[in-house]
Amino acid sequence: MIRVNKSLIYVYFFCLLLIVSCNYGNPRNFDTPTQGTEKIGIDENYFLIFESQIYTFMAQYQDAVLYPSYQTENDLFKNLLDDSCDLIVASRDLSAEEKHFFSLQNRFPKTVQIGEEAIALVVNRQNADSVFTMSELEQIFSGRISNWKSIKPQSNLNSLALVIDNKDGSNARFLRDNYIKSANFPNTITSATSNTEVIDYVEKNPGAIGIMSGTWFADEQDSVCQNYLSRVQLVAIKKDESSEAYRPYQGYIFPHPTVQVIKSENFLLSHYPGVGATHEYPLTRKIYMINAEGSNGLVTGFVAFVSGEKGQLIILKSGIVPAIVPTRSVKIESENKL
Repeated sequence: MIRVNKSLIYVYFFCLLLIVSCNYGNPRNFDTPTQGTEKIGIDENYFLIFESQIYTFMAQYQDAVLYPSYQTENDLFKNLLDDSCDLIVASRDLSAEEKHFFSLQNRFPKTVQIGEEAIALVVNRQNADSVFTMSELEQIFSGRISNWKSIKPQSNLNSLALVIDNKDGSNARFLRDNYIKSANFPNTITSATSNTEVIDYVEKNPGAIGIMSGTWFADEQDSVCQNYLSRVQLVAIKKDESSEAYRPYQGYIFPHPTVQVIKSENFLLSHYPGVGATHEYPLTRKIYMINAEGSNGLVTGFVAFVSGEKGQLIILKSGIVPAIVPTRSVKIESENKL
């Protein structure tokens, strides 16, 4: 006859209950595309866009709870690599080294482009020089131009200072990757700690140029945008001396149909080979969602929402360019039906 120690049975069931309850409290184990709880990391420049995205998503799926953390770009990727969160929103994709790091763990994050934004430049409202060519900006970004008279000899200003929002942020990395080609900034570049500090600095220093995400100026109905524009002025950029100057607005980044006109003896035929971005405003970058969840959970559901019709419409209305332009088909029927 086998005797069972009841105390051991109680201990066994207590441990089993403890394990189940701990797993149930872990949102990664029990969430679905439309319910659960997740932390997500978002570039601090995209605060205005994602406050609307998260609010709308949670209103539609009331069992879903998202906790956003707005961070610098360096912190975003650090937390993704440390497995502190499964989703980040950033202005760059994973590097080859980062993809290799994930592959060693048998993890393969998915990247989805959700939009495109402008890089905006701002100057003091008393500064008469608010139009630059790309050639001039390249020299300013790299530190080769450090005086306003090198741009406009008749300028009343002397020293030029370029101020960025954060040395660990996406704007600093944008300059390093594309223009400085070095980890060290030239002494003409000053680092603040926030976008508000950039505005403060430019407002108080007539010789300053601020570099910021265009999302802060995209929606002129937003109170933050209105406040910034009342204190500084946006720079207009020309691709070259013979080009027109454009400011960082949606209409100057948006893709336009490329039209080719084919001539014939009796008619003109317009041919549309596709949609190509003309980018009258030249300083732009793409916005990505990087999903390292590895399952079909709440993170995947939120990515699908933002990259889908409703999410892309929110991006469109925010004043930046969605990755997929929402369209509407209109069917017109003749009154004289045969």
